[in-house]
Amino acid sequence: MKATFCLLLAFPLACAAPAAPTVEFTGLTDVVEPAQQPRFRVSLASAYPLAISGQITLTFSPDAVVARDDAAIQFSTGGRTASFTIPANSIAAVPDFTIQTGTVAGTIQLTVTLWQGDTDITPVPAPSRTIRVNRLPPSVAASGVRVVRSASAFEVQITGYSTPRQVTQATFRFASARGAALQGTEITVLVESVFTAWYQDAASTQFGSQFRYAQPFTVQGDASAISSVTVTLTNAQGPSQPVTVNF
Repeated sequence: MKATFCLLLAFPLACAAPAAPTVEFTGLTDVVEPAQQPRFRVSLASAYPLAISGQITLTFSPDAVVARDDAAIQFSTGGRTASFTIPANSIAAVPDFTIQTGTVAGTIQLTVTLWQGDTDITPVPAPSRTIRVNRLPPSVAASGVRVVRSASAFEVQITGYSTPRQVTQATFRFASARGAALQGTEITVLVESVFTAWYQDAASTQFGSQFRYAQPFTVQGDASAISSVTVTLTNAQGPSQPVTVNF
């Protein structure tokens, strides 16, 4: 009887995930306003046949006179990373994202990493989107000015923010009550050194560029002669919108 031999050859089988399509960001503008929460979406330029998991990482580079990070610049869910999924044969990441733009001028960069299972399929270079918060004049809301009075004095308290982390002067314009006369209806106070000291203080970092500024005044004569004060703050970018508060 003749022996029969069968020779089997083994070939290694390698399976690779398809390359990921181009990643797109929609809903963001190149320049964003401070203290806002823009919503945006991440999607693929074309459908991918397999389920994808991904992560967005946020970084911030300040561009302020006194440069500091702003902890308020983060995803609305908290922190500076956010995860998402893209179902098989789909293009849209789930969920959509919202970021807080903070109050400090600078550049916010969003960078995407993609995985298919345990395989990193992130395109090279990694997809990213850059947006900016510009240096702007100080911002003081209508509710951000109040007057605290006493018998012969008063204090004007102002809250707001200044994206360059700089305020150079404060102007107070007083209006007289009907039938009364005022001497010196406009006063300008140079405040740059005061604000620089605040913005250089490590305690200010947690507040971005927000501030609370109180300016005291003494009154010679009848304090009831003053009916209102209009406040304007200025930095190198210009003056804030004036805010008037009645006494």
